[in-house]
Amino acid sequence: MSKKQSRTATEIFLKGFKEPYLRSNDRPFIKLLNWYTGIGKTYNAAAFSIELFLNCDVIPVFIAPLQSLVSQFSGEVRQHQQDRSYADELERAVVERGADIPVYRLYSIDYHVNDRTFFSACLSLVHWFERNPQVVAKMERSRKHADTEKSIRSRIQELRAKAASCEKSNFLGMSPTDETYEDTRAAYLKSARQARSLADRFVWNPRRTQGELTALCRLAS
Repeated sequence: MSKKQSRTATEIFLKGFKEPYLRSNDRPFIKLLNWYTGIGKTYNAAAFSIELFLNCDVIPVFIAPLQSLVSQFSGEVRQHQQDRSYADELERAVVERGADIPVYRLYSIDYHVNDRTFFSACLSLVHWFERNPQVVAKMERSRKHADTEKSIRSRIQELRAKAASCEKSNFLGMSPTDETYEDTRAAYLKSARQARSLADRFVWNPRRTQGELTALCRLAS
């Protein structure tokens, strides 16, 4: 059986990623990929990210317009870590590390307000608060909320109303040519931003990322 080619020696890895990175001479490095589908962009981006993280002391950032591509990238990173069929330098670096390489997801505000599952997660958080009144009572007494005009309970009910409104809204499925589009859009975005702000207040932490906001809400389900 022929030996597999090293993942860091393929033409796409070298010309698409490593050579442009080396030419950057430690300057900020951004690689835009618009090659055709199926060439292995995400697969090699994951391999290159592992190479940067383990061997170059660089934390890479993978940006994609679709959640499916981000999920694919995360899966490729995991697959590269688990693969023991190459016996290449990438595999050796992973084995020497002896621990999983973390992948953290960051979500934009626009992503939150246009993602219906976020509002389902908000409602799950509301239901969790209802099942755990002792937590709500402690929050009411906390210094963070002591000087606010609205009580925690009223904010929870407001979050329920705004999230339910967005979840049931038909805005995301409307055509821009619909005569009620602009009014529906304005109402939806107003409720969506208010829901996100309310959820953020409940779980906010100065060291917490936007991605963790959604994750924390979903933990309540």
